[in-house]
Amino acid sequence: MRDTVRDFLRTARQSVSVALVLMLICGFAYPCLLTGLSGVLFPWQANGSLLTVNGQTLGSEHVGQEFVSDCYLWSRPSAYHYNVYTEDENGSRFYLDGSEFAGLASGSENYAPTNPALTERVEQDLADFLEKNPTVKAEDMIAEGREIAKIHPNMVVKIPMTTEGLKAVKALSAEGIKTNVTLIFTANQALLAARAGATYVSPFLGRLDDISTNGTDLIYDIVEIFDNYPEISTEIICASTRHPMHIIECAKAGADIATVPYKVLEQMTKHPLTDQGIAKFQADYKAVFGE
Repeated sequence: MRDTVRDFLRTARQSVSVALVLMLICGFAYPCLLTGLSGVLFPWQANGSLLTVNGQTLGSEHVGQEFVSDCYLWSRPSAYHYNVYTEDENGSRFYLDGSEFAGLASGSENYAPTNPALTERVEQDLADFLEKNPTVKAEDMIAEGREIAKIHPNMVVKIPMTTEGLKAVKALSAEGIKTNVTLIFTANQALLAARAGATYVSPFLGRLDDISTNGTDLIYDIVEIFDNYPEISTEIICASTRHPMHIIECAKAGADIATVPYKVLEQMTKHPLTDQGIAKFQADYKAVFGE
């Protein structure tokens, strides 16, 4: 018994010693060595690749910055805002967002989709973007479409539903290049795209549903209009489908194609009676043939 206890204590002491040595090496010596070497060899990167303007550190180049100058690419909209400040002659800081401390500006607003503040901000962001980025011209879309068409004969050029977009569709279609006019939300838009020669039109069902409008009604309207004119060969792509009933309604309406998320495809394969039937078949098999 004494030998067993002695062996246990010896093993425990060895295990603890090894653990302490490894903690010292891996948790202290190794990080300190790498930190020291990186500080000597790559001092700027080791300190966070900080960006400084007029003596003020604005952040790291590896973290999204609130750059709004025309010389920078615009990052995607974010609720996060940077607590930029100015200093007076006495060194007092005045944060531009009105807060007293830098930490107060590091959070993001959890606005609901219908929140007026969010709506106002999105509208302002859109207005700013349109001001800085005038509408892409038809000739630019045509040039890009031609390059895309060179990749493969089956390539389809997606064109936005705008006046310039319709001009591009007209020109590309005349050259035999397939086009898909996207962001269709009205039957008028679909008719204009078809008359311009679009190969496909993509009405967005889910986004209409999001604003309390029955998106599948639009599919019925477009199909009815296209059927009135045999010369229209444009096919209808039901886009932004959200659930299996969207697919059923699109098929009933007579749409040609639907873009279906994988989750919806999975939902389409399932029904409780199917599951019950499979379970019964398996039970019957086991009753006759055994496991």
